Amino acid sequence: MSKAAIHIGRRTVGAGRRVYVIAEIGVNHNGSADLAAALIERAAEAGADAVKSQAFVPELLCSRLHRADEIEMLRPLTLTEAELVGLKELAEENGLDFLCTPFDPTSVELVRRLELPAMKIGSGELTHTPMLRQLGGFGVPVILSTGAGSVEDVDRAVAALRVGGAEQIALLHCTSAYPAPAEGLNLAAIETMRRRWPDCVIGCSDHSEGAIAAVMAVALGAAIIEKHLTLDRDMPGPDHAASCEPEQFAELILQVRLAERMRGNGQK
Repeated sequence: MSKAAIHIGRRTVGAGRRVYVIAEIGVNHNGSADLAAALIERAAEAGADAVKSQAFVPELLCSRLHRADEIEMLRPLTLTEAELVGLKELAEENGLDFLCTPFDPTSVELVRRLELPAMKIGSGELTHTPMLRQLGGFGVPVILSTGAGSVEDVDRAVAALRVGGAEQIALLHCTSAYPAPAEGLNLAAIETMRRRWPDCVIGCSDHSEGAIAAVMAVALGAAIIEKHLTLDRDMPGPDHAASCEPEQFAELILQVRLAERMRGNGQK
């Protein structure tokens, strides 16, 4: 079992401790703070450790190469700073850590003002060296998804975070597809990552359907599991179909807890 650990608030993550489960709300709130609040409450009831939202300005997230309709699709999925502050308070009242991924310079400053216990960075920023250096200097643990990245990409990203000042880093194996097909998950990469970056906590951001990938990831040594949560997979929006509904999410966490007990300490 890896000895690497990070400290998120009062929780120690890694080093054989309890698997840290992040309920990824993302944009499944469809731009409604009330729906986001309901997702936070369902995440707490299911037994998650954290919830994660997103902060972005559509015109800054999308380049000039994007079609105008893509920007218009994203525009209704944003939340205001005041709404994010309220959601953070609600999460903390429910015993959850509140995380929020920024996607552009304006949102980076917003997230800085939120004073979060950890910085969650999406796979899209894996090669965004200036932003990684900036986020590495926030003085909190960094959790970085690595979807579509090579070993060399991750090496450079970790180096950029270290240059920025990050001392506690977690790397999440990820397949950037929604939903991710079983044959594309490559969960054995978790073991590769544990060997390659022994001073980093290794986890899995799971975009597949069901719980089996999360359970397998824990068996392979993942210390963090991130999974999308929705109230209804049939709702309109880009991520609902790749998400778990509340009952499925609660069952997934039960299976993760069982898997971590079964995994043991590796001593024969």
